[in-house]
Amino acid sequence: MYPYIILDEFQDTSADQWRVVQALGVGSTLIALADPEQRIFDFIGADPERLNHFKAAFAPAVHDLGGDNHRSRGRRLPCSAMTS
Repeated sequence: MYPYIILDEFQDTSADQWRVVQALGVGSTLIALADPEQRIFDFIGADPERLNHFKAAFAPAVHDLGGDNHRSRGRRLPCSAMTS
């Protein structure tokens, strides 16, 4: 297995995907990147509570609720405000 696995958009995982994550977590260190406020896949069974399941299943899990937006910096943010 891989020593580290990054799970991007973890807030959008379905129940089936969660089972895969649990299996992967047995032999790897998992890093889950998620924003519970950015859920778009509720229709496939995404559940924001899964973040708590992750913390419980892989305790001691460290979590950081970073507030920095690393995708849209500088001039893009003022421009996006002009479109609303």
